Amino acid sequence: MAEQQADGGYGLIDGASQAYVTALAMLALEGGNQTPAVLNTLQRASSWLLSRQQADAGWGSAIDTSLAHLALLGAGNDSSQQAAIRANLLAQQGADGAWSGDPYVTALALRAVAAQPKPVPTTGAVTLQAIDAQAGAGIAGAIAQFVGSSIAPAVADARGRIVFNDVPAGPYTVAVSAPGYGGLSMPFTLRAGTTSDLGVFSMTVAPTTGVLKGVVKDGSGNPVSDATVAISGAAAATAATGVDGSYAFSGLTPGALAIVVSKPGFATISAGGTLAAGMTMVFSPTLPPAGQGGDSKGSMIGQVVDSVSGSPLAGVAVVTAIGASAVTGADGRFLLAGLAPDAYAVRFAAAGYAERNYSAVLVAAGSATDFQQVPLAKALTSISLVGTVSDKVSGKPVAQATVAVSGAQAVVPMRRAATAWTPWQPATPPSASAHRATARKPSAPHSVQPANTGWTRRCNSIAAPIHRSRCWRPTSQATALSSRSPCKWK
Repeated sequence: MAEQQADGGYGLIDGASQAYVTALAMLALEGGNQTPAVLNTLQRASSWLLSRQQADAGWGSAIDTSLAHLALLGAGNDSSQQAAIRANLLAQQGADGAWSGDPYVTALALRAVAAQPKPVPTTGAVTLQAIDAQAGAGIAGAIAQFVGSSIAPAVADARGRIVFNDVPAGPYTVAVSAPGYGGLSMPFTLRAGTTSDLGVFSMTVAPTTGVLKGVVKDGSGNPVSDATVAISGAAAATAATGVDGSYAFSGLTPGALAIVVSKPGFATISAGGTLAAGMTMVFSPTLPPAGQGGDSKGSMIGQVVDSVSGSPLAGVAVVTAIGASAVTGADGRFLLAGLAPDAYAVRFAAAGYAERNYSAVLVAAGSATDFQQVPLAKALTSISLVGTVSDKVSGKPVAQATVAVSGAQAVVPMRRAATAWTPWQPATPPSASAHRATARKPSAPHSVQPANTGWTRRCNSIAAPIHRSRCWRPTSQATALSSRSPCKWK
């Protein structure tokens, strides 16, 4: 594909695109894996080939017309066009039944006349692999399914490989799950006649416990040390706050929890919520002095800052899942008042910054839950993509592979520099099999003069497969070759 010309065709002589070479390239590509990149290449080559079709529906010689017809059949040209090309070929048949008086050209023309178009594909295949993110081993028994589709789920083999065949073309979202692992999903679009390899899904072990943490402060914003935080319900434990007022419980059994925070000289604050596996629940109450409080509502307070500079961020939206909201002021501070005691999901959003979300923030009656500082990071405007292209079978690196990013504003092809190949220069005219085994692509046109006279070959590149057996002939037979052959004889 990297050899395709800017106009969509392929060529050998003088770098110009040729119908003969373009048709051969298309036939080679049609026989391989029909990836989106291959389909795009074929579409460009097909357009170029059709643009060179003559008024009589052919491409000049019988050999060029035959190859172009076979290539376009694979690309799905219309039936009327196919009939016109066949008629052109039949008109070129000689009185003796041959084409150009050549057995090879005759065989190729007969094949082209008898060829039938391939059915237009409407389905494709999808492959992926599920692996353990830590061990790197495939996850046997992982299940993949298309969200919102009636297509039956597929189960991974011992290597974690999952394959869907005969999937109708279109947009999908695949969801991958496995017992004991967190699920993953990916949107993609499947093109008819292609295999979409979605790559590796690295799955992490699903958490089975949760975390409760927070910071306890007084009404002036000072940390309260040695306050007792007691939890009961699905889990039971007690901890004392540190000098900075912080505490944390990890490895908690999921379920309903009741939390009580107390210290002599302060009012006792209580809250409750349901802890889910993998959740980090936050409870950072403000303790009023003993004898105060009694309000049936609570609040949230805090300051939003830039994660790098630490500067206050004004105009940040602070929104809870129930719809209560506030906007930070010039100092980055906010207040959400009049909240019923409960666990809240809270979202912080600002233009040019990545959102920050808290899944469970507890609010207690008569207390303000203090977020302290909420850092927001600048939103990403670009990403870097790195990797290595390897042969699927041998695992060896593949040089000169083209990597293109689609669906983005920029498409940046990346290729490793090519190495010039050394022309093959035999001492004597070789057999067809020897030529196939030893031909190399030269970096420039070259001539080879064998030791015995009467033989000369001049080629710009590897001889096309169909002419390999004819790349050496005595001078007297040189005129028998097609003028469009990549090899010229003198």
